[in-house]
Amino acid sequence: MKKGFILSFEGGEACGKTTQIKLFKEYLDKKGIDYIALREPGGTEVGESIRNILLHQKVDIDYRTEVLLFNAARAQIIEEKIKPALKQGKLVLLDRFYHSTLAYQGYALGRDTNSLKKIINYATDEIKTDLTLLLNLPAEVAYQRKVEENQQDRFEERGFEFYKNTENAFLEVAKNDPNVKLIDATKSIEEVHKQMVETFEKHYNSQEEQEGSN
Repeated sequence: MKKGFILSFEGGEACGKTTQIKLFKEYLDKKGIDYIALREPGGTEVGESIRNILLHQKVDIDYRTEVLLFNAARAQIIEEKIKPALKQGKLVLLDRFYHSTLAYQGYALGRDTNSLKKIINYATDEIKTDLTLLLNLPAEVAYQRKVEENQQDRFEERGFEFYKNTENAFLEVAKNDPNVKLIDATKSIEEVHKQMVETFEKHYNSQEEQEGSN
């Protein structure tokens, strides 16, 4: 049976991730690639309940509580959705995964990422992405887009400094993980999509070639 493949989309706010995921699903459909699309936090009944607490409820959440909630949702989606999909040889398309935790709750806040990685490894049962496409957008552009949209959740209300810290944090994530590939999100929608498809095909086809030689 064909080996499954985990592909995650990452990026700071207003990077165009939602639009690009929609286009990428259309691409996968045209290619006839069997996939399941999920989002983090969420993707399961438990995960969606946690998502509502984390993103939309106006309550003060302690840092450790926040980290554990994200990873509780992650553990559930791993067992309920991701592991079964991988066993079936499917591509798992994720709207955010553990790299977001490292960026937002780790590097952006100047926290100890070693402790975070231990929690993440426990939650994911040490499952890693095969490829992560990181939409890289300058903080100044991202912040202006969000101001114009006027739709900010609990995290985004922290102001411009939050956007700058997030940009730097994701760049740090990419520097420390060879499976994370930067995508220039300042380009047009079509150009960004092309970058993503080309990067994906290079890695996905490489895996298929390796399987064929075994």
